[in-house]
Amino acid sequence: MKTTRILLLALCLIFMLPAAAHASCAVQLPLGESLAASSVVFTGTVVSVAGGDRIATVLVDDAWKGGPLPEQVEVRGGPGDPQSITSVDRSFVKGDKYLFVPINEAPPFEDNACTATQEYSPELENARSLDTAGSGGETQVDPPAPAGPQDGAPAPAPNEGPSQAMKGLLFAVSLGFALAVGYALKRKAQRAG
Repeated sequence: MKTTRILLLALCLIFMLPAAAHASCAVQLPLGESLAASSVVFTGTVVSVAGGDRIATVLVDDAWKGGPLPEQVEVRGGPGDPQSITSVDRSFVKGDKYLFVPINEAPPFEDNACTATQEYSPELENARSLDTAGSGGETQVDPPAPAGPQDGAPAPAPNEGPSQAMKGLLFAVSLGFALAVGYALKRKAQRAG
């Protein structure tokens, strides 16, 4: 009976892993600082996904910074091999529009869950003027934006939570563990009976 309790406790711990496994980002900069620090910022709509929803083919809607950009680009939401899983993977949803703030300056773009990339909302248009906030005191040509997010305000939450690939892996590990526990309990019952 003691073995059964230990195995059930271990199984509960496995189900609690997704929350703990997604915490490897440094402190998120305010949106204005992220935009000012980035060389490329654009909006686009995801037309297809691959690699566990971590590789997006994006139809570029508007280059805010670093343009001109090709009409269609690839954005990779995680470091390295698309077949591996990391704690900073970002997944994308086909058909959704995003504000992309990638790590590098040219396609294919690299992104992850620690950047300011996020699902697009009309309120983000106000952030366009924020990318010039730290540019050395140059006069801003655009008219002032309506009241909205200001420099120093917390950035909207990035796409959080485990990616589809991470969820699948956790499910497979949990299922395998549950099968192993069931097999061990069955063997124990056979020996006792």
